This record gives sequence, C-alpha cells and structure tokens, in this order.
Amino acid sequence: PGAFDVQQMRENFRAAVLPIAYERAIVAGKTHDEATRIVSDYIPERTDFSILRHKNSTAIVTYNRDKGRAIVAFDATDEVGDVIDDLKVWGKAHPLGGTTHSGISNAQFYQDKQGSTLVGRVQQELKSLSAGQPVTLSLTGFSRGGAQATGTAANWIVAQQNADGVAPVPNAKLTSVYTFGGLPFGDKDFSVAYGKATANLGIEHWRVIGGDDSTQKNMTTEAWYGKDLYRHVGTSVYMLPLGDGGTEFRVAA
Repeated sequence: PGAFDVQQMRENFRAAVLPIAYERAIVAGKTHDEATRIVSDYIPERTDFSILRHKNSTAIVTYNRDKGRAIVAFDATDEVGDVIDDLKVWGKAHPLGGTTHSGISNAQFYQDKQGSTLVGRVQQELKSLSAGQPVTLSLTGFSRGGAQATGTAANWIVAQQNADGVAPVPNAKLTSVYTFGGLPFGDKDFSVAYGKATANLGIEHWRVIGGDDSTQKNMTTEAWYGKDLYRHVGTSVYMLPLGDGGTEFRVAA
C-alpha cells in the first residue's frame, strides 16, 4: 500500500463515530429525527449525509462536495440485534473465495419488505449524493462496523469483477478501507483472495488497532480459545500513546 495518511485516517475515524452516535441515541429512546440532529452536529461543513437504517444495521453515507469524497461508515455492536448477528459465527461461502462470518454477511443482504438490502441502499445513496460527479469512496467502521466495511469492499469487488470492471456505482472509485478495532470477517482463503483483489485494484486497507484491544482478537488464534475461525486483512497500524499526550501511528512491517 501507499504511505499511511494520518489526516485521511482521522476523517474516517470521525465518520466511523457517526453510526455509533445514532444507534446509541435510538437505544436511549430518541426518535429518528432526534438522533439525526445529534449526528448532524458531527458533520463537517459542506458535507451532505444520509442515514440508512436497515433492520438493526445502520450505515451513514457522507459526501464532501469540495473534495468529491464519500465515506460510508457502518455501525458497531450497540443493539440486541447486533449481538445476535455477531454470535452467528459459522461460515458462509463468499463469491470472492473462502467463507465469511454468516451473521454479518447476512445482515448486509437481508431483504426488507420492499426487497431492498443494505448493500443496495448504500450504492443507491452514493449515486444520489454524488449526482453523477466523479467521487472517491472510502469505507470504515468500529468493531462490527469494521467487519461490515470489509464485507462491503469484498462485495463491491465481486460486483465490479462480474461487470467487466465497471464499478457498482460507475462514477465512484473505491480507494480505501479503514477499520478501527474491526472484527475479522473471513477465513484464510477469503483473506488471501481479498488481499490479492485489493492489491490488483489499488484499494488500500488499513487495520487501525488501539493499544491491546481484545475485541479484534475474537474468532482468531489470538483469542483465549485459540480457534482459527477467521483472519484479519489489510495492513495493521498501531495507535500508541506518547508521554506528551500525543499519539504515534506505527505501521506493521
């Protein structure tokens, strides 16, 4: 991958907070409109945003008109439905290769009464927000949201491969994925296939880890039960606190 861009990482970090703020407001009893107003306080100037609520999943799409840049952020584990999805750890075959986390995979392709899926709604919103203008796209999320970002990237790649190189949103180019303490999404075979595909398409995947975060060890050999269910993808970046209150970002060799 290219050099780690701290400024771009921070933009993704701020976006990754948005679905967490929204869902926590909903869990606290706020209405959709009230939760949306809370989210709007975090949105930078000249940035359009849309909240996509799909069953118990939330994706927030932001589009900076000046930069021509869209970021899609996915929800962490904040609701009972999220916990249920997280516990469905058995594998599901993925068209890119290998198997992936069944609960999180199914959440992305759950069809509502209108036949819509979260993946489809995200793509439609990107078309609407960008209004036909070229846009660079980044995906992000904390914990469960990181796994959803990985899954969305994999689904994007498969759709592009099946369409002879045409992206699902023709004027959008997926350039990066940033996960923060993200859960692993696929097994060894998936991880290998995903790594090759992202490298071929020039998609950077940065796996940002804060200290000794135990959550992201779940379902891997690093967990206390040591089972090699799923593996992480991308280049690991460690956030290390400095004595002066700052933070060092150390890219793994």
